[in-house]
Amino acid sequence: MFGDTTQHENNFSEERTMKKPIPPDLLAQLCSHQQWSKTQGTEEKQLEARGLDLSELDLSSKNLACANLPEAKFDNADLRKADLTSAYLFASSFHQAHLDEAMLVKADLTHATLTRASLHSLRGRRADFVRADLRHANLSNADLRRASFILANLSEAVLQNALLIRANLDEANLTGADLTGAHLNGIFLSGVVGIESVKADWIEVGTDEAPRRLEGEAALQWLLDAILTSPPL
Repeated sequence: MFGDTTQHENNFSEERTMKKPIPPDLLAQLCSHQQWSKTQGTEEKQLEARGLDLSELDLSSKNLACANLPEAKFDNADLRKADLTSAYLFASSFHQAHLDEAMLVKADLTHATLTRASLHSLRGRRADFVRADLRHANLSNADLRRASFILANLSEAVLQNALLIRANLDEANLTGADLTGAHLNGIFLSGVVGIESVKADWIEVGTDEAPRRLEGEAALQWLLDAILTSPPL
């Protein structure tokens, strides 16, 4: 199903640096949050803080589900396989963060900055990226079904083989984005900017039961037509 995105992964990994260990006080908060999550809020405390600086930390595989962290800084952090399900991350920064295989289902990243972040194989169904900045982000192979990218900046983003079924990209900026191999059935593209510069060697616009692959000019024409047929905001 997925194409070769090795070169993109290598380009992102070359920019990574060694991550800092988690400070003891923050580690205690994370452990408390994990117990809070495990017991559905009956024990310990939810992780809540505005503007928390988590830059360059190794948070891989950590449980941050339902964490309340608006305006947090995750720049250059390692969040591979971290669980951020339903986390509130309004206006948080993930510049060059590593979120490969992270769980962001129903997470709120409205106004978040994810420039040059690696989100390869991210699980982000119904995630909210409204007005988020995803310039040069790597979203290859990501599951973004029914995610919202309204007014988001996805210029030069890599979306190869991404699942964008029923995703909402109304008025998003797709200038120079790579949609090769993306699954786009039911996508919303009203008012999208830069569609004429999108790279799409081929796209999948059918369903699992009735696949429909379009290549070359047919793929680009389908995208142009989708802008005209998508209902306005």
